[in-house]
Amino acid sequence: MEIEFVSCPKCKSKNWIDIPNIENKDKCKYRCSRCSYLIVLGTCSKCRTEKAWIQIKGIEEKGGHRPFYRYQCKSCKRIIGILIE
Repeated sequence: MEIEFVSCPKCKSKNWIDIPNIENKDKCKYRCSRCSYLIVLGTCSKCRTEKAWIQIKGIEEKGGHRPFYRYQCKSCKRIIGILIE
């Protein structure tokens, strides 16, 4: 399955800073590392399902050089990736 990496709508950067939400892990926020644009994962742009994203893979200690989160849509099974800087 192909992973689509999320890019900033303002500056087109693909590098994000994680903003952890300890109280509610379903609310995922990321800030663009270049222009500080804030995104919140919510509706899938492909199938328009609200609150669609389930985290299928997080950052691992022995992961790759460029760590990223993977999220999958509940209904259309599309996978997106968010590169963490």
